[in-house]
Amino acid sequence: MFMPVTFLLMWVTGLLSLAVLGTGSYVLWAWYQAEIQSEVWLIIGILILLWSATGGWISGLFRRRGPDEPHAERGGHVLRIPAPDGSELQLEEYGPENGTALLMTHGWDLDATAWYYEKKNLGHRFRLSLWDLPGLGLSSQPPDGQYSLERFAQGLKAVLDASSGDRHVILAGHSIGGMTLLTFCRLFPELLGTKVIGLVLINTTYTMPLNTVVAGVSCVRSGAQSWCRCCI
Repeated sequence: MFMPVTFLLMWVTGLLSLAVLGTGSYVLWAWYQAEIQSEVWLIIGILILLWSATGGWISGLFRRRGPDEPHAERGGHVLRIPAPDGSELQLEEYGPENGTALLMTHGWDLDATAWYYEKKNLGHRFRLSLWDLPGLGLSSQPPDGQYSLERFAQGLKAVLDASSGDRHVILAGHSIGGMTLLTFCRLFPELLGTKVIGLVLINTTYTMPLNTVVAGVSCVRSGAQSWCRCCI
């Protein structure tokens, strides 16, 4: 019961955001067409659009911050690893060399600095290997500019080979990182149970993400999946 209600609230909130954006746009258009004469409405329309664009940032200014806010930080033992797609991948290793190996793949539009709390809470007993997906963080883009889950999985394989030596490894992935892990399992099944001894999947999916959200079917039928060809 909780999940449908949560999705409904997210859907309603999204509609309200679109309504605010549409209202501001209409007010400015109506003023430009002289359908509205008062400059007060011009100011109102501008303020509505400004709030639509910066409301989240403004609200964040008033958020009560915790004693240990996450922040981007780099360090550890750094490796630069060539990937099969031609990109160069940034890998950072933390923790004791004899610790259990944990190779972590971040979500889309993030980078290895997203694992701030994991480094803090797991770095004393795990050997953490954190890498940036191609084109994100400090990893370079593929020369041809093409991305896919298969390429990400092959990059993960290159990182695995370069970082772990002959040790057993646990793979962890968040969001598209989890999808990368599942694709890795499909491409390299011979490594499961031998080299790879565990999987941790965090807020991810095995299918196209649009299929997991409210009104996802209609989005797919309208062709909205084109933004996520790499996830299919």
